[in-house]
Parts: sequence; structure tokens; C-alpha cells
Amino acid sequence: MTRTDVYSEATPSKEDYNQAVAMKTPTLLALPAELRNIIWALVLGDKTYDIKCKVQIPWGTAITNVTAQANNLALLRTCRQIHSETRLLPFRLNAFRFTSEDAFKPWLSKFDKAQQTAIMEVQLVTWKAKHMVESKGFAPRRLGDVFPIEKFEGLRTLRVEVRYTSVIRDCDKWSCDGSELEDADCTEQEGRLRLRWATHDPHLVVKFERVAV
Repeated sequence: MTRTDVYSEATPSKEDYNQAVAMKTPTLLALPAELRNIIWALVLGDKTYDIKCKVQIPWGTAITNVTAQANNLALLRTCRQIHSETRLLPFRLNAFRFTSEDAFKPWLSKFDKAQQTAIMEVQLVTWKAKHMVESKGFAPRRLGDVFPIEKFEGLRTLRVEVRYTSVIRDCDKWSCDGSELEDADCTEQEGRLRLRWATHDPHLVVKFERVAV
């Protein structure tokens, strides 16, 4: 046996080395479920999705998600087991922000009952807590009538952005610029909504945030 033969027998080939490394390296599905859940949450959670509504001519409504990145949910299509473990997480771990009263029905129709129920946080952009800031109709409908809270059975947090006009007048005659009246109007609307939604779900956390525009 030559020296070269001895060296070739003692030294593993690159293929053997790669195979040995692969055998020692745990696959994603071989990790404990607790670790996989942490990975799923980091990849799929902690985002806010803006649900946009666009009216198409002559009829119809198109719903788009302008914050979704390309291949944002590619993980769900990796294999059956990963899909089974993660299919509800994008709904459970993220917030969904609506500006149009016409977006709720067509958007929800894209998902099954389990996915709808998994949604835990919704954000509404409103005008003085009276109605949504966008509507394809001539007259916007009341917020309490258009938000289908019964469809969000798993909802835990409802954030309502209350937009209002803030105008400062330089006038000695009046001690205020009407902001007190506007504030009272918003407060009244917020109180009505809080009572209405509490009747549906006493444990729902409702948060109002005033935003001057």
C-alpha cells in the first residue's frame, strides 16, 4: 500500500464530510415545539397590515394589503406540517388597520371561520369616532353599524384612531377655538361605542386615540 493510498483512506471526502454535518445538524421540524413557536412568531408576527379598499369601475370592490412584502407568508407554503402549525399565526400575532367602511366584508370573505376568529387586534381610522374616514357611498354610515364585531370572535384589542379638525383662531372675542365642543362631541361618540361594544364582549379592550388633522 502506497503512502497516497493510506492518506486517501484516512481522509474523508468532501461528500462524506457534508453528509456527516447534515446528520448532526437538526432540521427545523426536529426542534422542540417551543423553539419552533418562537421562530414562527419572529417570522410571522409583530406587524400592522393596512387593509386598503379600492372601488373598481363599473362595479366591485378590490381589497389590497399595501404593507405586505413579497413572499411574506412563504413559510406557510413550505410543507404540510409547517402550514398546519402556522396557518393561524399571521392573524393571531398581527394587527389589521382599516380606513374604509367598505373593506370589512370583502376582506373577511377571503378567510375561513378559524382564521377570522384568530384575529386578536383591529385598528379603525375614524372621523370623530362617528364613521370611517373612507366610504364609497355619498353619506358614510355610523361606525357602530359598519364594523362587524360579531365576525371577530377572538378579538381582544380594538384601537380606534379618532381624527378631528384642529384650527387655531386669533380672536380676542372667543376664549377658545371650538375645541371644547369638538372634544365633547368626540367624547360622547366614544362613550356610545364603548358601551355598545362592551355589551357584545365585556372583556374587549377598546382604546381611543385622538389625532388632530
